[in-house]
Amino acid sequence: MYPDHVTRLVPWWLAAALCASCGPRVPHPRSYREDARAPASAAVSSAIPPAAPAPVRWTLPDGWTARAGEGIRVATFETQAGGDRYECSLIALPGDGGGLIPNARRWAGQLGLAVPPDRWEAWTARIEERRTSAGHELRIMDFRTLQPEDDPAAISMLGAVVRRPNDSLFLKFMAPRAVLDERSATFAALAATLE
Repeated sequence: MYPDHVTRLVPWWLAAALCASCGPRVPHPRSYREDARAPASAAVSSAIPPAAPAPVRWTLPDGWTARAGEGIRVATFETQAGGDRYECSLIALPGDGGGLIPNARRWAGQLGLAVPPDRWEAWTARIEERRTSAGHELRIMDFRTLQPEDDPAAISMLGAVVRRPNDSLFLKFMAPRAVLDERSATFAALAATLE
């Protein structure tokens, strides 16, 4: 198999390897230094976390009911039209809740609307500022105006944002256009009573 001189050297190689591994071990002392300082921006924040949203009150329009929500959903409002029930959600978020326009854009995305930028800017510029009965800023958005009018069964949305001192309330009503046409005045009345 292997030449005789190679097989005679194998034991010597093994002995040399064993001897090299059996020598005295010299421990290498480990030292640690902590001379790096945390940047000033890493200082502990003394900011107070945002307060929990304040309780929300409202007055229900005729033909609407309410049931308590869970988590960030404060309540779910229901109304009937044509024998079917439709839900409207009320959510409270701290601060501005992400802002009016980003939330409007997100809601438009939920409807699958791809609105050209110039039309979007014109639409958002027409979102008029109103006041609730408690004096809070109220903005109502009618997404039907961004959709073709020829399909009364198409799903659309009415949205309202109420800005209170420490939080924002988001009222969202998705339903067929025909239902929104019938209930838009009562939706606006509900939004105006949020406090």
